[in-house]
Amino acid sequence: KVGVKKIDLTFWKTFPKLSVEFDHIFIKDTYENSTDLDTLFYTEKLRLRMNPIKALRKDYTVDQIDIYPGTLQIRVNESGEGNYNILKPSEKESPSTPLDIDLKKILVSNLRFKYDDKSINQCYATDLVETELEGNFAASVFTIHAKSEQIVREVRVGNLNFIKNRHADMDVRVEVDQNTGSIKIPKSIIYVDKLQFNFQGFVRPDSLQFKVDAHQISLTDVAKNLNIDEAQKLADYSGKGKVTFHFLVEDDRQTAEAPVLECQFGIDNGELFEPSQKIKISQINVKGNFSNRGGTKKEHLTIESFRFHTASGPFN
Repeated sequence: KVGVKKIDLTFWKTFPKLSVEFDHIFIKDTYENSTDLDTLFYTEKLRLRMNPIKALRKDYTVDQIDIYPGTLQIRVNESGEGNYNILKPSEKESPSTPLDIDLKKILVSNLRFKYDDKSINQCYATDLVETELEGNFAASVFTIHAKSEQIVREVRVGNLNFIKNRHADMDVRVEVDQNTGSIKIPKSIIYVDKLQFNFQGFVRPDSLQFKVDAHQISLTDVAKNLNIDEAQKLADYSGKGKVTFHFLVEDDRQTAEAPVLECQFGIDNGELFEPSQKIKISQINVKGNFSNRGGTKKEHLTIESFRFHTASGPFN
């Protein structure tokens, strides 16, 4: 069941497009015994935009969708059952309708998105502040130009939370092949709290892989932009040195096993200076890695080396 409080036709709000507006759309979970508190999708407003000249000729082709604000919560329980199977076959053949979909653009504002999969103990949550998707969505093979500003609330695998409450910006092109059910993101740049990362990956019916790399990021930029709540004074630090970061995600989508996560990280000849107390830490060198390849029993964090110098002497 899809609940809609109000449906209206508008022109001046979306000039020069004609739009059908749906206010307060609500779809609850498909789980048995779900209540109106178990939300799959909700939005205060959804607009279907179309060409008014074509509409006068009874050609009701939707070429743009606007969604704002709202929430989309996709869940998978311990048995692998999703809460999103909302479509069912018609009991009889539907009558022909002049309404058609030829999407070229999707605009999303202030949408809270969450994917929580308890079968593999993973959770991904983000607030889509402003997201714009452009492409020929009706084609079988097409490229989506995706621009997005968001707040990444959580990226958790098992008990390990990789990102929490971080601002992210991206401007990427996504290659979609509906014939093979595959998605590919060529090498692109994303920003997490003003830090630049290279990002690429693919999703196929049987597997997925994503890579995130940062080569020679300034140590002071990391200290200022990824500071923890208990150490706000890091924003005043000065210094030098470089940080490297390489992150890999691989998943065999044909099994229920958790994806493989591997990360190599390091600091090369770093230096930090705190001006108020005149505390200096120099010759900072760190090298480490994390991996869960082989399952949870082989999951490990290794610090291969960790050394620096202070006024009191060296630490190694």
